[in-house]
Amino acid sequence: MRVKAFLFFTVSSFFLATSVFGQMTAGEIIKKSWDTYSSGVSSEIETLESTLVQGGRQQKKVSIRETRFLSEGKEIKVSFLSPTSDVGTEMRIIQKQNFPDVIYLKMKSWNKERRISGSQLASPFLWEITREDVGMLSGENTNDFNYSLATESEVAWVIQALPKSRIESNYSERKLWVDKKSLAIIRVEYYKNNELEKVQEATGDPQAINAVGAWRVD
Repeated sequence: MRVKAFLFFTVSSFFLATSVFGQMTAGEIIKKSWDTYSSGVSSEIETLESTLVQGGRQQKKVSIRETRFLSEGKEIKVSFLSPTSDVGTEMRIIQKQNFPDVIYLKMKSWNKERRISGSQLASPFLWEITREDVGMLSGENTNDFNYSLATESEVAWVIQALPKSRIESNYSERKLWVDKKSLAIIRVEYYKNNELEKVQEATGDPQAINAVGAWRVD
């Protein structure tokens, strides 16, 4: 019997935006959300907490994500704080529009980081976080996905994201909950082979707009 593992992400510094005016397509909503996410921000540091649930066991993981927003993309560095076995492991990703990601990995036993290919991280990496997860926590290339409105409530849209046929993705489907008032992405469900694989949720009040207007939950 295969034991299904679920990974729940808690991002302590998450999203905020401006009010939505007029009608937008599902893809336009996602693009507007991420455009607002980086509005007025040149760099930031966030704490990521995750809980891996497998059977009756839970394991908490903590890492620091440093993001630099560049003129043509972004640079993301993730370093691990706990458990002790993960300390010293780092991953750095440089993302530019219309170019493949440049990925560097440093294991605790290595003296310096090494450049690796994306295929080397195609399977779950470290504690079930992949290169794709790390990148999608701070944006995505909306040209790589087909978006549609799955359902909606009074407070949020639920948008389905399917990778286009030319795109290699770890997930067959994602569902994103977008707060209607702030455009904050407050929940993401990741599916693999039509089965729920991971859940990412934001903590805090999605209505608390910060000084520069970019959405975060502090």
